[in-house]
Amino acid sequence: MELTARVQALVAELQLAEAIIEREQPRSDLIHLEVVGDSLQFTSQGHSLVLRTSCPVEVVSGGAIAVPMRRLLAYLQLFPADAEMRIAATEADMAKVTLVRSETRIPGLASESYDVGLESRSDAGEPAPAVSMPEASIELPADLLLEALNHTIFSVADEQSHYTIEGAQLIVHRDKIGMVSTDGHRLSLYLREVSVGTVQEDVQCLIGRKAMTELKRILEQCEGSDEEPARVEFALDERQIYFQTPRRLLVSHRLGGRFPEYNRVMPKEFNATLELDKETFAPVLRRVSLFSERRSSAVRFDIEKGEMKMQAQVFGDDADMLHSEESIPVDYAGDPIRVGFNARYILEFMQVCSGGAFRLHIGDPRSAALMEIPDTEPGTDYRYVLMPIRV
Repeated sequence: MELTARVQALVAELQLAEAIIEREQPRSDLIHLEVVGDSLQFTSQGHSLVLRTSCPVEVVSGGAIAVPMRRLLAYLQLFPADAEMRIAATEADMAKVTLVRSETRIPGLASESYDVGLESRSDAGEPAPAVSMPEASIELPADLLLEALNHTIFSVADEQSHYTIEGAQLIVHRDKIGMVSTDGHRLSLYLREVSVGTVQEDVQCLIGRKAMTELKRILEQCEGSDEEPARVEFALDERQIYFQTPRRLLVSHRLGGRFPEYNRVMPKEFNATLELDKETFAPVLRRVSLFSERRSSAVRFDIEKGEMKMQAQVFGDDADMLHSEESIPVDYAGDPIRVGFNARYILEFMQVCSGGAFRLHIGDPRSAALMEIPDTEPGTDYRYVLMPIRV
């Protein structure tokens, strides 16, 4: 194998590959490099993900080798982005990287010794599933899938959570696509009406948080045009989920378990509905929340005639108390309401508010609240359910 390529092209693909591997995984640092046509193909794998990506190069000769990815990436990042590198694999399984007056040799692994495929968690001893795209696939609009990710990824339970689902449910129907996620304290639902003509039957599957993060990074680099919007091929089998763009293929384990019946937990009755301005509300909440308990980010909301007061406080060991209180005007004339929410959860919702206004529906202090963005695109359904906390 021998080729030449610009440093910036190699670094862009290596940075994507680095994100999916785990440091504690045996031989996780290896990345497989292979000349395919006039491109260099990169394959990296973690416990639950495989990424196959490529960039155009000038090919001198074909071949393949597996090399330590992080060392190669760190080395290339020290050169100018527009520098041209020559990479060659030697007979002794060494990758030789040269540039003008520099020559570096990196020990590698023969291509045939590098196994590509996700390890099975439930069927130990069985061969790893293939990482090629299945023939039966569905073509989805890349921009809508990215929107669904952006509106739901922050509500996914993290690894430290006691909640059982560490991922989101992807929804692909004939007339809509979207995602729904929950960490047990809040729920995000994003649905968008769109014709998906190749769907033979409705599809719903669980995608892990790490897969969502890497898919988001890939889609952010997926370019289209007004005449030809970017598309992504989606497929699944019993064990894996596949997403393919023109230059990249991401393969992920399917999560087990069943997502809750989210329509049943959607609150339907409220004591108050407030139309709020993001530019007025968000800065006040940020300031007040600086004085809340770090773990709970609890802020108390007192809503009275014409006013919403936000209050947070923390008691210290010496009986001193941190306290902050601030209010904003609101269009409300009902009975007083006192309720507590996690300020961080509200601020994360604020980040996906595309317009300047949002709507807050509040029930009693023990019932879930509902947040909505009124200025959404036609055919878009985005709802954010937030459980109250004791204050």
